[in-house]
Amino acid sequence: MITLAQDHFDPEKDYIEQDEHGNTIGLWADYYEKPVVPQPPSPSPIPPQGVITCTGTQEIKVGGSYKKFTIDFYDEEGIPLPHKEGTWSFEIDGVEIEPIISTSGIVANQIKAKLPNNGLWINKVMTVKYTTIDEEPIVSELNISVVAL
Repeated sequence: MITLAQDHFDPEKDYIEQDEHGNTIGLWADYYEKPVVPQPPSPSPIPPQGVITCTGTQEIKVGGSYKKFTIDFYDEEGIPLPHKEGTWSFEIDGVEIEPIISTSGIVANQIKAKLPNNGLWINKVMTVKYTTIDEEPIVSELNISVVAL
């Protein structure tokens, strides 16, 4: 037996694709634009600075699995520097959030985080920050898209 269900059109989540003449050519339910276009890491950062990278694509799924973030530091010539102690933080729409953190299988310059299943965060941008504990702190950021599971 197959059961089909339907919900009402939601302009926030559903998309009507039209051609140049205004004719409907596609209907997409639960469609989300990705607010962050993935950028490859800079081959030679403008140091001294930290560069945050993540495993896989630059997106994290609400209710999904852990995503690993890594911070690396470079000098003015792009030569890797030793790890600098600091703190990780996470924001969505400028509001600090507390993802679920795992310390299993990571080293000092890494963190694993996952988001709880909060549909309000879908199609938002999460900013991952690392701030060094220095007299002149270095603040590094990475923006990633929050997507549905």
